[in-house]
Amino acid sequence: TRAIEQSRKPVYSYVPAGAQCCSAALWLAAPTEGIFCSSSAQLGSIGVYCAYHDFSAMAEQRGIKVKVFSSGKYKGMGVPGTSLTAEQEAFLQDNVMKLAEEFYDHVNTHLPGVPADAMQGQSFRGKEAVELNLAMEVMDDFEELKRFLS
Repeated sequence: TRAIEQSRKPVYSYVPAGAQCCSAALWLAAPTEGIFCSSSAQLGSIGVYCAYHDFSAMAEQRGIKVKVFSSGKYKGMGVPGTSLTAEQEAFLQDNVMKLAEEFYDHVNTHLPGVPADAMQGQSFRGKEAVELNLAMEVMDDFEELKRFLS
């Protein structure tokens, strides 16, 4: 985003029909001079997640016992066939929340007025995205947007 923020020329974002500006894409679009979208575009998905698939029961059923030898309590966590300890789960959840706070701060800085309840991982179609301050205006025709910006 630094290149967008430091650009000498105005930078705008446009989300065309059926496209998404979600999660990392919204992070990049937020510092632009304006976000415009079509009515069928999806914007949002503000938040962070980390998924872990615990295959330890399946491994055990098949007679597989996975042992991880590591140099620290977090090194090797998540190796397939193992479970996470409560401490590892707390570590991952803490990291998710730290990154989420950075994301929320970024959105609040660049898109003031987005309500906290709109930053719970959900996405919104064009008109609702505008109402929630995720976009400036719905424009279904890119040519119309170009005329608007000139």
